[in-house]
Amino acid sequence: MNRLIKQQNITGISLTVLVTVGCLWAGDPPMPTEPTLDDYVLAAQKQNAGIRSAYHQWEAAVEQIAVAKGWPNPSLSFGYFLENVETAVGPQEYKVGLTQMIPWFGKLGTQGKVQTAQSEILFHRLQQKRLAVESQTKLVYYDYYFLEKAIEITRQNIDLVQNWEWVVQSKYKTAISSHLDVIKTQIELINLKDDLKSLEGKKRPLLQKFQEILNDTTLSTVFIGDSLEFLTISLEKTQLLKMALGNNPGLLAAGSLVTKQTHALKRARLEYFPDFGLGVDRIGTGESENSPPPTDSGKDPMVFKVSLSLPIWLGKNAKTVRSAKYKKIAAQEFKQSVENTLLTNIENVWYDLTEAERKFNLYKDILIPKSLESLGASEKAYISDEVDFLTLVDAQRRYLHFSLKYEKSLVDFLKSRSKLETLIGNPIGS
Repeated sequence: MNRLIKQQNITGISLTVLVTVGCLWAGDPPMPTEPTLDDYVLAAQKQNAGIRSAYHQWEAAVEQIAVAKGWPNPSLSFGYFLENVETAVGPQEYKVGLTQMIPWFGKLGTQGKVQTAQSEILFHRLQQKRLAVESQTKLVYYDYYFLEKAIEITRQNIDLVQNWEWVVQSKYKTAISSHLDVIKTQIELINLKDDLKSLEGKKRPLLQKFQEILNDTTLSTVFIGDSLEFLTISLEKTQLLKMALGNNPGLLAAGSLVTKQTHALKRARLEYFPDFGLGVDRIGTGESENSPPPTDSGKDPMVFKVSLSLPIWLGKNAKTVRSAKYKKIAAQEFKQSVENTLLTNIENVWYDLTEAERKFNLYKDILIPKSLESLGASEKAYISDEVDFLTLVDAQRRYLHFSLKYEKSLVDFLKSRSKLETLIGNPIGS
């Protein structure tokens, strides 16, 4: 936790979000026997390899801030005189020097700001990855739920047709029903059983996708509840758009990229100014051969030195500045592009959301009750020989179709809601 607080102070990012990220790898209890969707989402946040990779990339960028702001390493030099230089106090034999380059005022601070902005970019990308993994987990879960419901409804229909087959067979034996009705019943059963096999075969690819997201190859099944809750949205579209502009991680990353390139431009302009070098040399001196030897014979002299880099390649420096300007302009245009795409995506998802909600209410309140009423009437009419078997089958198919459409609209609504949460960067209250 202390490290997270330190990193927050460096990058200026919300401490609450950082603690959330850092706690992903805490020692949480194992997944329950009958996990909920929230349990799967938490497991994905903890175990997904993409999130872990993005997290460590961000950590590496934070560590680089101190490197960017640090002074360059000093240089140590050594020289040996092939021919001794005779002096009054003795021959000079070698020279040892130490030099420290000092960048021009503001260079190191600006480099640190550039790297800080880079760490913020990676942090927002980490948040983007977390939201994407959460959405992927929900989307696959909803698809798995719909598949289970389709299998369940198909099995119920098989049982119903099998029961009707017994009635048809009885009526055929008593010459009330024709052999054609028996054949139609058998064909309907064959089609339904074939549909059931196709639906059951789709389980494995979805399970494989779930294993990929959770980074868990031992996962053998996905536990699905009996029903999903229809979570309405009380917020207006304009409110969601405002939230997206302030919280979308992709847009925030683009904003941090503009900040980075702004500081990079300032740093490029500082290339016109020289760097300083401070150092000291010690010259190794042997004993003087003069007789009598001088008082300072063999004393090693010390030399303090100052150096200055010469930024004389003005053409190169000018091109560096122009390149930084272009990168800043490109970052600004990229941010605008991200914002435009974000607003378009929200409009599309909002349409999908409202359309799914309309269909959900249509099937729940009108079409399913009407189809049940029609099916009940058809059953009574067939038993009393008022309609043929095909009419009964059509009524049953219609009810099956509307039941699946009802579940599909529910899943589509929840999937659109999840996508919307990813775009605005926050959960949506009901």
